[in-house]
Amino acid sequence: TEATRPIMAFMDNLSNWYVRRSRRRFWKSESDSDKAQAYETLHNVLKTLCLLLAPFMPNISDIIYKNLTGRESVHLEDWPKANAQRIKSKLNEEIKTVRTIVSLALRIRSKKNIKVRQPLGELILALPPKIPQKMVESYKDVILEELNVKNLRFESEGKMAMPTIFVDSRKVGPRFGGETQKILAMAREGNFTIQANGTIHLPAQGKALYTLNADEASIGYKGQDGFDVESEDGILVGLDMNITKELLEEGYVRNIIRFLQDLRKKANYGISDRIYVYVHGPKFIQDAVTHYADVIARETLALEVQEKGDFEWDAHDTVEIEAEKVQLGVRK
Repeated sequence: TEATRPIMAFMDNLSNWYVRRSRRRFWKSESDSDKAQAYETLHNVLKTLCLLLAPFMPNISDIIYKNLTGRESVHLEDWPKANAQRIKSKLNEEIKTVRTIVSLALRIRSKKNIKVRQPLGELILALPPKIPQKMVESYKDVILEELNVKNLRFESEGKMAMPTIFVDSRKVGPRFGGETQKILAMAREGNFTIQANGTIHLPAQGKALYTLNADEASIGYKGQDGFDVESEDGILVGLDMNITKELLEEGYVRNIIRFLQDLRKKANYGISDRIYVYVHGPKFIQDAVTHYADVIARETLALEVQEKGDFEWDAHDTVEIEAEKVQLGVRK
């Protein structure tokens, strides 16, 4: 179990981050060095992964390895050796921070039942001192694309939320005995200060009557001024939930793209096949399609987005968007 769980986590990262984030590199028609590097990296990763899986999944790893390499068998290969020079610890930490920000914002969307296909206007961040703002800004495009948000703004923690603490009475009780209830009451009332070293002083003013260690209480945040916030590892994330007409239109288009991608699969198209798409619906849908035709074409590999359907389509469907029927079709 200890040996396989990291492989499972790695597979999730590979599929849901690297491959998904690199799909445009795989899809593009020109065979440049960027596309070659994307394929080379994936090939090397899958080949090494087969070697790691071989003792646990001997059959499937052997089939995939032979397909990838043309060699006789994965079970006749040497066990792979780690290459420390290829481990980029700084890059790993940066991507971990980026994925934490994305995860927290997705959590807010989930609580408010707003799907990622619906664009939002602004992501607001407050960062702890250990995370440089400049580093996060360098990944701005990735973060905004992942979250389908238009803008990123940095804000002070105090303007976004009020800190709260959750005291672990199982740890505090044995140390403070009968004083524990007083400590819990101070925490509930917000009568505390958080020190730079992570310890917590109660009450907030004057000489601390009680000092809690960092492992005796967890720090959370309560949003203020209408902010919906989530936090982890000192990172505070908020989302602007005001949805304008323009954002609504883009949301409709994202749904249309999803349905068209389903039709691509239904028609058994190859991942790089170029197609024509047909979209016909009520005026608000046609307006959105007109405004975002280039986005639909880019995301579905369409040569043209057509509003007339006098053709024999490889696959077609009628879907509902905002309780209105929309006709869709795809053809090579």
